Amino acid sequence: MPFIICVCFFSFIIIFLFFVVFPTLISFIVIFLFFVIFPTFFSFFVIFLFFVVFPTLISFLVVFLFFVVFPTLISFLVIFLFFVVLPTLISFIVIFLFFVIFPTFFSFFVIFLFFVVFHRFL
Repeated sequence: MPFIICVCFFSFIIIFLFFVVFPTLISFIVIFLFFVIFPTFFSFFVIFLFFVVFPTLISFLVVFLFFVVFPTLISFLVIFLFFVVLPTLISFIVIFLFFVIFPTFFSFFVIFLFFVVFHRFL
């Protein structure tokens, strides 16, 4: 008789474990994962992205643009203008004036003097 009671008790425990405890535990774990852990993680991830990562990235870009890129670009442009473009332009104008315009006008003036003014005296 004790053997039958023992077998019945262990069979009850095995049936209880496999048909009540394990399914309940598995369903609880699945429900907890899909309705608590995953949404919490996803919401944390979204909140972290929108309130930490994106603002940090945008502020870094703004700071980088306004304090690194724009000043560097402006200083490069100013340096390029004052030390490359303007001297080149001034030297081109001076060279053009002294080697093209002045000689042309001078030769025109000499030719005009010789053939129009001095020609009468010859």
